[in-house]
Amino acid sequence: MYYDIPKEKKDISNFYVDKVRKYLHTLESFGFISISKDKIKGQFGTFEKCKYNLSNEHFFMVSNKLYNEPIKKELKGFLILLKSLTLNGTNLILYTLDELEKELKYSRRQISTYIKELKEFGYLQTEKKGISIVRDDLFPLLGSKAENYKNIIETFLSSKNPCVTKSMKQYIEAKKNNFRDIENKESFFLYVITGVPFKRKNKNKIKYEIVL
Repeated sequence: MYYDIPKEKKDISNFYVDKVRKYLHTLESFGFISISKDKIKGQFGTFEKCKYNLSNEHFFMVSNKLYNEPIKKELKGFLILLKSLTLNGTNLILYTLDELEKELKYSRRQISTYIKELKEFGYLQTEKKGISIVRDDLFPLLGSKAENYKNIIETFLSSKNPCVTKSMKQYIEAKKNNFRDIENKESFFLYVITGVPFKRKNKNKIKYEIVL
């Protein structure tokens, strides 16, 4: 997104340029946005325009459909709180009840009650090591599937004492050259997560090979 910030008049945010600049650089320092400059040739010479990019690592989308969902507002609020604890780029929550109690400041009993109700209404489901939000239409995922899978892997590897499987070791090795030898990143990242082999094209005219 591009914006020209007037030096004297107020801009669209109703702040003066010094405040806007200060806030933008504060957001940049926390990694919430990145700022780049493009040189633009105009009628009166060359000038710079700033480009501001939001990082999807720190944001998630909430559809306005949630407002009209037939559940009480307390459950809607709790669902949004759960979404804030999902793995980057996913709707997966890998927290125990004790961890949820600590993070959300709700009692264990209240958390269990809300989760049970949201499961009954079809908003959550139990996973092997946590829970997931089933309604992707309420919380649309940002980025491609490959990016989302990669976020899951990176989050797992950055956790304390991760169990590094064979597929994880292959991921670490492939990462050294920025996955240039991986033709289908989405399938490869999914294999790393699940451990289930995937088929890929071979450049040496062998139609497929199974990665184990």
